[in-house]
Amino acid sequence: MAPHAYTGAKCGVIGLTKNVAAELGKYGIRVNAVSPYAIATDMLVSKFPREMKVEDILAGLQANARKNANLQGVDVTVNDVANGIHPV
Repeated sequence: MAPHAYTGAKCGVIGLTKNVAAELGKYGIRVNAVSPYAIATDMLVSKFPREMKVEDILAGLQANARKNANLQGVDVTVNDVANGIHPV
């Protein structure tokens, strides 16, 4: 379970995206949001205690995502998210 502030902010972004899409759709403007599950990034890893090994943190994040993410059987990476926004 994520902290309340994070969860509220993520839900707020989705709600705002839907509202802006509804408002601007009549002008042919498409509005999207990208909201992946936890992705192992340097920023996320930096939030863990310094005495933890990076390999252990990454393994734990990966195990958590495999258990809880909607997209099962895939280890999503930063590049997957970036390519979903701007395909190569």
